[in-house]
Amino acid sequence: MIVSTTLAGPGAERSIEGALRSVVHQVDRCLVALSGCDEEATRAGVEAVVPGDKLITRALPWPGRYDFARQEVLDWAGSIGAEWAVTVDCDERVTLPADYRDILAAHPGAHVWNLRGCDHGPCDNQSPGHGYCKERILRANVGLRWHGRVCENVLSNRQGVIAGHFWENEKTPAEERRRYERGVTETERMIAEGDDRFKWHRHMGSCHAGLGRMGKALECYEEALKRPHGEEDEARCVYLICEQLVIAGRLDEAHDRAALGLARHAGFIPEFGSILAWAQMERGDLENASRWAQLVQLCPPDRKRVGHRGKECHGRARAVLQRIEEHNEAALARADERAA
Repeated sequence: MIVSTTLAGPGAERSIEGALRSVVHQVDRCLVALSGCDEEATRAGVEAVVPGDKLITRALPWPGRYDFARQEVLDWAGSIGAEWAVTVDCDERVTLPADYRDILAAHPGAHVWNLRGCDHGPCDNQSPGHGYCKERILRANVGLRWHGRVCENVLSNRQGVIAGHFWENEKTPAEERRRYERGVTETERMIAEGDDRFKWHRHMGSCHAGLGRMGKALECYEEALKRPHGEEDEARCVYLICEQLVIAGRLDEAHDRAALGLARHAGFIPEFGSILAWAQMERGDLENASRWAQLVQLCPPDRKRVGHRGKECHGRARAVLQRIEEHNEAALARADERAA
């Protein structure tokens, strides 16, 4: 048996119908835990989408943190005999390949399947998505555990990536701000509780950056790099530092940090190359800025790399080339005026 599991928290009644509609036809049951939402409105929305014989709801007292709540819902799935649980949050939508049951059956040793993310809309399941993955199909009866007050994840060495996607509804500026503020608060709590990992310092930095606190963001990223981490994590964190330095107008520092980052992580040409192009343009070195921007444009996005910012990097490179073209056109116009 395969079930979907959805934690309906505050405000769930506004979006849960779309979440369940995206998965209801591909699972045997839909489990909805009502925890802090408007229960009457949420039930009405759920019942409008899920046939009565498929729907199971249950009130769940809010345990104080999302990983604990997710764990209760996963354990609930196992207690009713489900073998797999497809996690879909209220603000998410998922697509699964038509043969995903065959894929699960063909890999009996797998415990966790990840879906790749798309930007606010469904992707063709043949496309690779943008790289960011989430654990979205879990074995419900093998003792998996959720971890983390935010950015919850399942620690398992039996993971794979399946050819489906998830995407999140776009949030209002107020919703984004609340998410960033909560991220700062919860990561501070985890670190104070002794979970002093690279991941949490970097996430706290991203939340501070989202709130416009550049100084705090830089402090957190630098602290993250003092913790054990992998090569890709390091490259991404250094790139985030470079972004904040550019925003702060500290172009020489951004340039030098990006150059060192690229020397250490040659595969990150789009990320560091776009920083180098922008910094050199701002410093007046248009020839080299153009070269870097063109190189970035020639590099196809490595969508398999988690956290890759292909759209932002290529967009920055295009902006550099456009500004250089406008500068050159203006210079030619001034030359024509002088000649006339």
